[in-house]
Amino acid sequence: MSQAEPLYVQEKYSNFEEAHRNLRDVISEIKADIENDNGRSYSVAWTTETHNHGSEYKVVGVKERTPDDTLQIEGASRGGKYDIVPHYEEPPRIRYHHPDFDDIKWEEEATELIIMAGMFEYDPEEGFLDWAKGKLPL
Repeated sequence: MSQAEPLYVQEKYSNFEEAHRNLRDVISEIKADIENDNGRSYSVAWTTETHNHGSEYKVVGVKERTPDDTLQIEGASRGGKYDIVPHYEEPPRIRYHHPDFDDIKWEEEATELIIMAGMFEYDPEEGFLDWAKGKLPL
């Protein structure tokens, strides 16, 4: 496993405004890196109330959207295309795109979300945040 640097850890924010501001800043930083083609990789781990695939996701792009840009991710091992959508007054939302169409198949609030510079893998049996806290310099 390579060393990954946490950029956004949802649980460390005490209010939605602070979390939203930081998530927007992280997405802007990733967007600038992609536009400058610096070759830096980013990865994401997330869960929602009904979805926890125990998988690593890689950042594949940033979609311009009003009022906030959306982070586009793809399952590193299982595939699947998703968006991370910032929200000012609630947790960010995870959107899953239907594999055969460009439609949204489902959308749910993220219960846990970590965005990192670098790639990582975690063991879903160990528990999402337990793994992150043990492996990352949080």
